[in-house]
Amino acid sequence: MAEWNVEPHTHSASQTGWPDRLHAVLKRHAIKQVGYVADNGIARLIDLCERDNDVTEVASILKNCAIPCVLVVSMRGEFADFNPWQVPMGSITEPVLKLCGFQCHRIDNEADVESVTDAACRMAFGGGDMQVAILLSQRMVDRTKPKGH
Repeated sequence: MAEWNVEPHTHSASQTGWPDRLHAVLKRHAIKQVGYVADNGIARLIDLCERDNDVTEVASILKNCAIPCVLVVSMRGEFADFNPWQVPMGSITEPVLKLCGFQCHRIDNEADVESVTDAACRMAFGGGDMQVAILLSQRMVDRTKPKGH
C-alpha cells in the first residue's frame, strides 16, 4: 500500500459518489491491478482500490509490451485551482500522455463517469490492448483550499 506524507483532506478522502461509481465500473471489467500516484484529489478511489482484495497496485511498461491500461488522472492547474505551481504540469499532461501513445478522454461532469470509464475499459481490455487515460477535470475533484494555504 502506498503511503504519502501529506495531511489528508477529509473532504476528499470521504468524498462519495463518482469515486464509488468509477470503482464499480473497474470491478465490472475485472480490473485486478491499479497503479497510481498518491493524491488527495482521488483519495476515496485509492482507498477503495486498496481495501479491495481483488485489486493489486502495480506499475509497468505498457506501450512496448502491448499491455492494456486505463489511467485515471486527476487534473491540476485548471478551473479554480488555488495552487499556481500546478498550472505548468496540468497544461502539458494531456499532450504528454498522447505523445506516450495514450488515448485521452476527459470527464468534466460527474454524470459522465460511468460511460467514459466503461468506454475506456472496453478500449483497453476489449481486445485492443490500448492505453487509455481518463482525465478527471478540476471541476470533478474537490480542490477547496485547505486552511493555512
